[in-house]
Amino acid sequence: MMHDLKVKQFASNDERIGWGHVIHCISSDPTVVKEIFKKFNTLFEEAYRKQYHCVVPDNKLRDDLKSSIAQNIVPKYRDFYNAHRRTMKREKTLATMVRFTPENLAHCLSDLFFGNIE
Repeated sequence: MMHDLKVKQFASNDERIGWGHVIHCISSDPTVVKEIFKKFNTLFEEAYRKQYHCVVPDNKLRDDLKSSIAQNIVPKYRDFYNAHRRTMKREKTLATMVRFTPENLAHCLSDLFFGNIE
């Protein structure tokens, strides 16, 4: 029981440290939408690269981690994405600013914690 608590606490801290900055960069300020997309892209890709090579051998813990991270990032990003994608479609550089759809994020996150299988 104490072991399970320590594992959950470690997982929570890892999520906060590894992904917290990604979650918190999403703002509702409509004057900086381009900057938020750019920053989100950069921060998400950095966090993903760091976590992609991590291996969590326990299936349940791995699934719990991925689920928790996705539940904290994807809905918030989906709301931001849906609120601003029409504005961004008018931009000539849309592809460089909006690299991820919410579905892309969910797919990327589902690949985490298996390690680099090449």
